[in-house]
Amino acid sequence: MMHPGTRAGETPTAKGSGHEFLISKTLFIMATGNLFQGMARGAVGDVVFSRLNGKQVSRVRNRQPANPQTNAQLYQRAIMATVMQAYSFGKKIFDHSFEGKKKGSECQNEFLSLNSLKLRSVISSDLANNRALADQVGHVITPKQKTVAPFSYIVSDGSYDNNLTDELGIMPAAGEGQTIAQYCAANDIIPGDYYTLVAFAVTDEELFKVNASTGDYGTLYGAKFGFIRLKVKDTVTTDTEVLTANSTKNKIFTVDLMAGFDSITGLGGVKLTDALTIGYELDGLAASAVIRSRFDSGVRSHTEMVVKEDVAAGIVSQYALDAWKQGTAQVGDSDLILEGGESF
Repeated sequence: MMHPGTRAGETPTAKGSGHEFLISKTLFIMATGNLFQGMARGAVGDVVFSRLNGKQVSRVRNRQPANPQTNAQLYQRAIMATVMQAYSFGKKIFDHSFEGKKKGSECQNEFLSLNSLKLRSVISSDLANNRALADQVGHVITPKQKTVAPFSYIVSDGSYDNNLTDELGIMPAAGEGQTIAQYCAANDIIPGDYYTLVAFAVTDEELFKVNASTGDYGTLYGAKFGFIRLKVKDTVTTDTEVLTANSTKNKIFTVDLMAGFDSITGLGGVKLTDALTIGYELDGLAASAVIRSRFDSGVRSHTEMVVKEDVAAGIVSQYALDAWKQGTAQVGDSDLILEGGESF
């Protein structure tokens, strides 16, 4: 179809900012949508247009991509693959766990950005300080494995303090003669709050081993993700029952939603004063954290996972490069769980 105002055989032009530029006929053949209104999709020569978060973006197409296997690139791939798999496993929570970020791609980008920087820094520190294997805190997966390397991932971020529980759900002991209402007032336990335990657990399925001599430090296992959401009862501000050594968490919370750990039983019976905690009740627990959140204001706590001691948590920093050299040769009213909804 001839461009309006163009005679046969002429190349169409358009005016802009005091000069003229050529509009390639390829534009009308390769790309769809209106380029000038920010709706183009597809390729115009070596430029590829798409839309992200409601905006038009472009990138240059590399027609001769290189794939060098440099050490630096392998480390980078290991880090990004590890963080992306962690997000993928915990997406039901992590896609809306960052305060001020939209559900979906904005939260995903925040998770990937924060945790790739953190994991890269930790691996660099492990190697630079020549830490013993048992002391190395960086862990990665291997290429093409759909599993998780437990790590101290930043799983939520925001302005809401969580001073009630640690990453395993341990709560302060009740004072002598303290009522439920007094305990909740002293510990900032507010009706409408949610406390969501998120956890990675490892299975006994061995997916990859660097070699026989590396033991668990060079072995990658299968993993699963689960969460338990506790909702503060509406009655806690007026309940005059005295808490005792036999009082249980279900005096204060209801187990509002649970997924991913079908074998858990008796969760509501975990006592306030017990050494056993929600986290340690999980079979094969490797890393966990507790996120505090609300629906009515959308706030979240800044929360980082803690890796359980003596757990097989993926390929340690020292063996990451060997693993990737081997592996690459083979890469409420709300529908949001943290706010009381059920987004399945």
